[in-house]
Amino acid sequence: MKFDKRKLLSDSIYKYIRSNISNGTWKPDKQINEQKVADTLFVSRTPVRQALQRAYNEGLLGYNKYVGYFVVGNKREDIIEVFAIRIALEALQCYRAACNMSEGNWQKLQEINAEIRAISEHEGDYNCLYCLNEEFCAIIQQSAGMQRLPRFQELLSNYLHDYKAWFINNMERNDRAFWQYNDNLLAAMRQLDHAAIYRIVEQRWLDYRDYLLQQFSKNEN
Repeated sequence: MKFDKRKLLSDSIYKYIRSNISNGTWKPDKQINEQKVADTLFVSRTPVRQALQRAYNEGLLGYNKYVGYFVVGNKREDIIEVFAIRIALEALQCYRAACNMSEGNWQKLQEINAEIRAISEHEGDYNCLYCLNEEFCAIIQQSAGMQRLPRFQELLSNYLHDYKAWFINNMERNDRAFWQYNDNLLAAMRQLDHAAIYRIVEQRWLDYRDYLLQQFSKNEN
């Protein structure tokens, strides 16, 4: 198998750009100079240009012919729209998983969630809880058989970089309540009740969306 070294380099630079935006190092409206990025990473301008164009295509950067690329700040409409898309995608994934789920995987999900509940109620090791919840989600993703969907979900999270940073900082507090969400979700999936699945997924993500909108309003004032 032959690898395109230029594409690999461009991918690495793109991840560098995305990371600086996601972690808040590059603030909204910051101008991104192609040559400065190339000098910082000791690379030529061509892969930097490709990476910047990709970030622009994904909505992480804006472009103005007078100033070049700049970091895009989230707007209220962006937050509402991206969360609506995320909810729809995750509800679809859960429904597809429910249609395809083997009895063995149903049993695994029940066992994993029982462990999550035990750790949550006894304030056990958070890292263990997080790994279990990742395993829970992975089984649903695998059962859904939608290989491209996780990539779309990642793109949405990266676009709302402010949300991603808040989610990381508050992950432990929220994950300790995940067993309740998982329990309700499994019940709806067992019934193949698409409307109930959607409502459960929606409630989970709307809590996060509303928090972001509150922060957005504070920043406007």
